[in-house]
Parts: sequence; C-alpha cells; structure tokens
Amino acid sequence: METDKLVELYKEIDLLQHQIQDLESQLNELSKQEEEVKNSLNALKEIKEHKPNEILVPVVNGVFARAKLLDADKFIVSVGSNVLVGKSIDDSIKLFEENVSELSNYRKKMEQTYNQLLKAFQLKQEELVNISNSLKKGE
Repeated sequence: METDKLVELYKEIDLLQHQIQDLESQLNELSKQEEEVKNSLNALKEIKEHKPNEILVPVVNGVFARAKLLDADKFIVSVGSNVLVGKSIDDSIKLFEENVSELSNYRKKMEQTYNQLLKAFQLKQEELVNISNSLKKGE
C-alpha cells in the first residue's frame, strides 16, 4: 500500500517538475517580450522629447540605415494580426504603456502560479521522504 503511494507521488512530482520547467520557459519568454516593449516605449519617448531629424532604422538583424524622420508626431503602429494603424506619438506612447502594464500583470500572475507549483512540488517531496523513511523503518 505504501509502495503504491510512493509510485503515485513519483508520478505527481514528475508532472509538477515538467509544469515548473514549462512555466520557467514561458516566464523567460514573457520577460524578453516585456523588455522589448519597454525599449520601444523608451525610444518613442526619446523621439517625442528630442524630435531628432535623423534616426537609425533596422534593415535586417544587426544592420541599420540612417533615415530622416519626416514627422516625429505621427507613426504607423502594428496592433496585431498584421494590422497597421496610424497613431500620434502620444497615442503610440499610451499604447506601449498599456502593453507594458498588461505584460507586467500577466507576468505577476504567472509568477504566482509558478510559486504555487513550487510549493506543491516541495510538499510532495517532503511527503515522499516521509513515506520512504517509514518504509525503511518497517524493514
């Protein structure tokens, strides 16, 4: 009976371990995405504040071209699903601020779930040790 419980605990621990690893991976990707959006937001704020005539525009990964910024108050912004929309600099900044906030809130929820899984994992491990010790005493 105790050995059946031991086998069940091993399965539960293995499942929790995989869930934790998957969630860690998702959290890492979300953090990268959040950082990219923050960088974009900061770039927009810099443009609004300094109104540069010339900017660097990415052509391909790691290659940039100098370009003249004709209108620092109007931008074309991707809003998802390959849809582009014209927005003012202020509306663009607001959109990116909302994106940062949404990503941050989602990351916090994922971190809570991660912590709950870790706690459950630790409890299952403690239970496993207790059953294992009781089996050793019974031998």
